[in-house]
Amino acid sequence: MLPGPQIWFLSRDDAPPARADGLSAELTAWARDGFTASLGAYVKRLSAVPHWRPDGVRDLSSVSYDDGRADGIELSVRRFGRIMSGWLGYAYSRTHFVDGSTGVRYEPVSDRRHSANAALATRPLWNLSLVTQAFVGIGLPLWPFVGEVSGPSFEPAALKLGMVRQRLLPLWGDRQIRQPTYARVDVGIRRPFAVRGGFIEPY
Repeated sequence: MLPGPQIWFLSRDDAPPARADGLSAELTAWARDGFTASLGAYVKRLSAVPHWRPDGVRDLSSVSYDDGRADGIELSVRRFGRIMSGWLGYAYSRTHFVDGSTGVRYEPVSDRRHSANAALATRPLWNLSLVTQAFVGIGLPLWPFVGEVSGPSFEPAALKLGMVRQRLLPLWGDRQIRQPTYARVDVGIRRPFAVRGGFIEPY
């Protein structure tokens, strides 16, 4: 699997075939006490990637097929131990395209220039696991929230099977934008139990 941005799309039948050619390399070092460190680099050449103008409008009459390039580096430090494990990683990437209709160079909204993640897992008791993981980065693409509308919605928890109720549904903008910075932290706890010959592991 090549690193770097993953681009997914559905093209029309008359669209030119899209293509991605990539090359990557990685250097890994092992140290004592379960530590490993790795440094990787990659480059991708992208051809005939659909581009909507403006970004994300999903209007097939305003699409061009652009060529571009993506490259970046990835650095990580990991430790796997009997009681405590974790990792720290950072990635830097650049993606740019040339508009097939105008010849103008641009950076897509999916370009995530900086991203970092860290995780820590510990097992203070043989049957108890604690895990926390954090992400920080820029360039998370999204469609902005613009309002709500009342509409029918299926309620699976309703008492009557097949009941449909009216509820407020979100409306998203027709132009994709990019957040400057985002962060997320997940915290988890897991502990297994044996119950009457069965095995339950809530988390």
